Amino acid sequence: MFLGLYLNFGYNLISNMKKRTFTVVIEKDENGWMVADVSELQGCHTQAKTMDELIKRVKEAISLC
Repeated sequence: MFLGLYLNFGYNLISNMKKRTFTVVIEKDENGWMVADVSELQGCHTQAKTMDELIKRVKEAISLC
């Protein structure tokens, strides 16, 4: 199920680097999990049960991509 939610947020990968902005598309699957995909980073996605946990996991996924 598509939530119709797009997030744009800036994230500093390293403190002395320029801030980058990413588009995150969030969908809710049939089991109630929220799945986030970072559009600008191929293969960068994660999932969580709550929005707070999802945002933490998106930031972690971005830092690993």
